[in-house]
Amino acid sequence: MILQNVKGQSLANNLDTTQILTLDTNGYFNNFASQKRLLPGYEFACLVALSKYPELKTVEIEFVTKKTDIPLMATPTFWSIFRRKSKRTFQVQISEKSKDFLESILLKNLSLNAQIGVLGHELGHIADMKSFSFWRFLIHGIRYTISDNYGDQFEFRTDRIAVQHGLGLPLYCWSSEVRRKLKTGPFAQEIEKNDKRERYMNPGTILKEIEEIEIHNPISKKL
Repeated sequence: MILQNVKGQSLANNLDTTQILTLDTNGYFNNFASQKRLLPGYEFACLVALSKYPELKTVEIEFVTKKTDIPLMATPTFWSIFRRKSKRTFQVQISEKSKDFLESILLKNLSLNAQIGVLGHELGHIADMKSFSFWRFLIHGIRYTISDNYGDQFEFRTDRIAVQHGLGLPLYCWSSEVRRKLKTGPFAQEIEKNDKRERYMNPGTILKEIEEIEIHNPISKKL
C-alpha cells in the first residue's frame, strides 16, 4: 500500500503550483498563513507543509531568500533568542544560487512534492526549537558545529518529526530526488557517506518510519 502511494506521487510531481492551487477550492491552506511571510512562487508548498504543523499556527515564520551555499536552513532571528518563547520569530532561509553541483537541488529546481518534503523538514526544526531556552540555543549551536554525531542525531530526529506530522511521502520524494540528482556528481561520495551514518533518512528508512506509524496509529496518523 505504501509503495503504491509513493508511485502515485508521480502525477503530482508533474503538476505545477498554479495547477494544484486550483484544487484548493475551499481555501483550506490559507488558514495556515497567519503570522507567516511567504515567498512568491513557494506559497502553496509552504502552506501545505505548514498545514501539518498546527503547533506552529501562531508562531511568526518568515520564508526568505538568502545568499548561501546551503539550499535551505531554519533558524531563529538573532534577537529572537533573547525574547520570550512566545515572542520569537523564525526564518526558513532559501538559497536561490549555490555551487554548481548543488544547483539541481535548490528549492526552485525541485518537484512540488520534494519542495513540500524539505520544507516540512525545516519546519520540523522550528517545531523542535520553539521551546528552546536561550542557553539551550547556545549549547545546541556549539554542539552542532563541533560534533558530527550530535548533528547526525539532530537531523535524523527532525526527519522523524516530519514523518510523524504526516509528511512522510513528500519527504520520501525529496530524499529520492536528491539522491537521483546527485548520485553522479561531486556530491555522490557525501550521499554514500550519509547513507552509512544516515544524518538524513534515506528513502528506505523513511518508508519504514511511515509503515511503523500506520501500524501503530493508522487513523490519526494517516499520510
